[in-house]
Amino acid sequence: MGESRANGRASDMTIRRNGSNGHAGGTGGERRVARRRFFTARRAGAVARPIIIQEMTTVRSPVFFRPLILTAVLLVACLRLPPNLVYQIHMDPEPALLDETAYYFDPEDSTTVFQQDGVRVKLRMLSDQALNQEYARYTFREPNLNPFTYGRVRDLNLGYTPPRFTVLQMTVVNQSHPKVMVDPARMELRTDRGEVFGYWEVRRGDSDHTFEEYYMRLRGAGGNEDAYYAERIGLAREALYRRHTFVYQGDLYTGKVVFHPLHPDVRAVEVHIPDIVLRVDRFDRPTETVDATFHFQVRQGAVPAAADED
Repeated sequence: MGESRANGRASDMTIRRNGSNGHAGGTGGERRVARRRFFTARRAGAVARPIIIQEMTTVRSPVFFRPLILTAVLLVACLRLPPNLVYQIHMDPEPALLDETAYYFDPEDSTTVFQQDGVRVKLRMLSDQALNQEYARYTFREPNLNPFTYGRVRDLNLGYTPPRFTVLQMTVVNQSHPKVMVDPARMELRTDRGEVFGYWEVRRGDSDHTFEEYYMRLRGAGGNEDAYYAERIGLAREALYRRHTFVYQGDLYTGKVVFHPLHPDVRAVEVHIPDIVLRVDRFDRPTETVDATFHFQVRQGAVPAAADED
């Protein structure tokens, strides 16, 4: 036993000595000592585990990752980014309408105007882009609280944000009568496809179409959703043209009148305003009324978005 230990120590010393002298190889006895130590360690299990890990790394790993690589390649090949488009709608007065003495176009505010005995009713369609800017504080955030548009939410299949409503800005100017009134509940939007739309009111029960009912269906669960709902309804209530509102002499009143969104195939619409009240008796019952019908050409479609536009 003592002799074996001495031989083992001598062999170890020989190996270390050769390593320190920089020899790449060694004598046959030194190689036999190294092999004997290697196989002894392998039988003890000290070398087997690294060999297995090395085999898994160099042989099995490429087989394991190959399906993932193929899947990634297929996804990249099939990936189709949606186009970045903006949907635009323009409503211009029909030339024949402007030939009538009661109608004209005001270039100062881009409104189409009906006038009768010192009373003017002015209409202008508001684009989604204009509404987003008007309500920028509520639009360019998450979630979008603008009650009239989808904000920046794009339909990825279409590549653009579709219109949520058709929104008109209506202004009534009274220069000559004691008081006049326009009731938005009696207004109609008629399209060249035969559709007839009534206006949208705020409260449920006040109209066939209301913002309360619409946003109630979209409201989720939780306290935040209740706050979002209240914010949208409050903005709509503040903005809409109110019913039963008299405009007194020398005053003007403005507000929004909302209808359903137009079908993409619509190319002409008319806005009918019946029974504009010009005079009333002492009980505010109408004694003189007049109708107005605005005819518009419609240009709409998706166009490429500007480079700096989301």
